[in-house]
Amino acid sequence: MARDLIQYFETPVGSNPTVKQAQVVEILAKSQKSQKGLTKFEMVGAPKESIRASRRYVQYEFIATICLGKLEGDKCLRPDDGSEIEFVTRRHSITVTAVNEGTAKQPAIFLWLLDISGPSQAWDSLKELTTDMGKSFELGSPTQLDEERANYVKSLQKALEDIKKRDAEEAAKAKAKEAA
Repeated sequence: MARDLIQYFETPVGSNPTVKQAQVVEILAKSQKSQKGLTKFEMVGAPKESIRASRRYVQYEFIATICLGKLEGDKCLRPDDGSEIEFVTRRHSITVTAVNEGTAKQPAIFLWLLDISGPSQAWDSLKELTTDMGKSFELGSPTQLDEERANYVKSLQKALEDIKKRDAEEAAKAKAKEAA
């Protein structure tokens, strides 16, 4: 299973992976289907692939209903006093990719998964937000991350210089006002 995920995500962009998207989703959903207290699991729509910064991403959605207490037949009960509680139904939007964070000689493939979820009855009102969040999930290359980190450090250094300059100017004004 892990090899299938690696093979799919490591297939160069522009080439067709031998592992199908449906297989990728089924491998990942297998874990999600094993959640404790799960009473219902339903895939929603078809999985979608996107390419961002030369990296494959797969997005899929499902609805899961779980009992957060003790499941007895078709009832969900509080474990402490046995009173009946409601089942929780949430919709999930999953975006996933994998990346080699090791070297060519010693690969270390990491699976990155974003799970955006919300109450299924409110999903339509959350759709724009969840879509934007899913599309914003992107891993950078080590070079991109180094450049962004360097730019961030430069911006902090400039902000610090600006603060020092402002403080010096204010001190000079205060000294001039005191002398007058």
